[in-house]
Amino acid sequence: MKSAKILAIFLSLFLGMSNIIYAQDTFSAISNANKTLKKGDYTYKIDYVDYNFILKVYNKNNKLVISLPKVYYALAGDKGFYYSTNDYNTSNTDIIYTNLTDNSSKVLYSKKSNDSGFLNAVKDDYLYFQIPEGEVAEATISPVYKLNLKTCKTSKIIEDAGEIHLSDNKIFYKKLHEIKRQTHCIQVT
Repeated sequence: MKSAKILAIFLSLFLGMSNIIYAQDTFSAISNANKTLKKGDYTYKIDYVDYNFILKVYNKNNKLVISLPKVYYALAGDKGFYYSTNDYNTSNTDIIYTNLTDNSSKVLYSKKSNDSGFLNAVKDDYLYFQIPEGEVAEATISPVYKLNLKTCKTSKIIEDAGEIHLSDNKIFYKKLHEIKRQTHCIQVT
């Protein structure tokens, strides 16, 4: 019981510190939970219309610049954004970067999956993300991938993780299949 209280205190402190860590990042999360984000000269909004999530990006004059369907989660920056989308007809999930200065887009990663995935963070030259393998019901447990933004090479760094948190050089995550639901940590290189 005492170790559970210590773990709860540690996690509370860590989650409080993670807001400070994420505040220093260039990219900020926007999702269907936090539907509006102002970043630089752009405003990002995620709307739910006709059973579909739509990401809309407006410039500083409140003019619609981009409207994208099937975007549940994005990492928004001052000049562009990363997002994942899923085509349910082909069961293909793509992770894409869109540059807002010239409206160009580039697919960085593509995978067969029934879920659109979750973009965790951009740190240095890497994008960390999760895409579940298997059924949508198992979406709470998924591998964590590390994508090199310069080379577009991807590596799986954690086989099965639940909720993850990144610090400057570590990833804290839960292995949800374990009975004790212990928090694990790996070094980010």
